[in-house]
Parts: sequence; C-alpha cells; structure tokens
Amino acid sequence: MARRPAQRESGCLRAAVLRETLRLTGGNLNRHLEVLVDAGLLESVREEGRGRTRTWVTITPAGRAALDAEIAALRALIGARLGLDGDSPGVGDCRSAQPARDRAITRR
Repeated sequence: MARRPAQRESGCLRAAVLRETLRLTGGNLNRHLEVLVDAGLLESVREEGRGRTRTWVTITPAGRAALDAEIAALRALIGARLGLDGDSPGVGDCRSAQPARDRAITRR
C-alpha cells in the first residue's frame, strides 16, 4: 500500500506532519491553525478519502511576508544581543560568539 506524501508539489503540508513535528495535540494544533487561517496567514484544505479526513495547510503570501519579517526581527535581536552588526553572516550561528558572551546571555 503506497503512503500518501506529507507534502504536495504545491507546497501544502499535511496537518498531521505539523502535529507530530511540533508535538502538539490535535485540538491544540487545530486551534492554532484556525487563528492563522482567520488572520490570512495560512490556507487550509480538507480532503476526504478512504474513511479519513486529511487537512493540508499552506502559507499565504501574507503569511510568508509575516514569517520573513519575524525571522528578520529575531536575527536583529540576536545580533544586537551578541554585539554583531546586521550584516554579519554569523548572526544565525551562536557558536561563533565568544564563550564569555554566551555565559553573560545565560545569566541575564
């Protein structure tokens, strides 16, 4: 019996994969997805078949823009905390920071 793919070519991802990856309960994930769909950040499609309902989710252009902005803000925050400028390629790599700085961040 062939397994259904976790991701479609269109970029949709099965909600079950998100649930397992994020270690959430089905109800908890459904609530988060509902909020994100209502905000226009995700789209959700339910598919009936073989006695099961599968939910597929995909990020919208507005969701992608919000995610990109959030990642940029987190990189800037981490970079500022580590004393790196915004152009530093090491902003995403905490291992490149001095050990004393790592300890200072942990203590605060």
